[in-house]
Amino acid sequence: MLEGETLVIIGIGGGVGGAVAQIAKARGCRVIGVDRAPPPADSPASRLIDEWLLFDDSMAKRANELTKGGADVVFDAVGGIAFEPALHMAKHRGRVVEISAVGKRRVEFDLIEFYHNETQLFGADSAKLGVVESARIMLALKDEFDKGLYQAPLIAQRFPLQAATQAYQAVAAGAYGRVVVNI
Repeated sequence: MLEGETLVIIGIGGGVGGAVAQIAKARGCRVIGVDRAPPPADSPASRLIDEWLLFDDSMAKRANELTKGGADVVFDAVGGIAFEPALHMAKHRGRVVEISAVGKRRVEFDLIEFYHNETQLFGADSAKLGVVESARIMLALKDEFDKGLYQAPLIAQRFPLQAATQAYQAVAAGAYGRVVVNI
């Protein structure tokens, strides 16, 4: 992402979407967040997004209206059901980054529309990063952390180790923010 670009981040309320928003804003980008609900008022994403859109059937249309034709980058931290709308939110020769596949792994889309738009599609699998690659990324972000530009995600709930089952249930129920197990 480059200074002055517009990003649409699908899944803005999650840890990945919130982190992308922080990096984008630190680099001088406009951020439009998309999610099922607005991010909590005290979350980093809530303080940084320029616009918020409800995740629904009209989100691609509304994103294109806000961007006057599409975003430079669409970062999809949801995948599956969000994949095709993500493609529709990218401007001509825009970029779409897929980092998840929540729900369904296989998707369908209009291939002719995709190649006429000359969309660039990228897959990002941070789970494959080893210690060396992760350390390199963290070092690249260190100065912004030191300047206070980045903040950790919200902690939704804390559980003692003896209540690990309840912690897991909170995550499975969709707790907004991180669930922490203290030892």
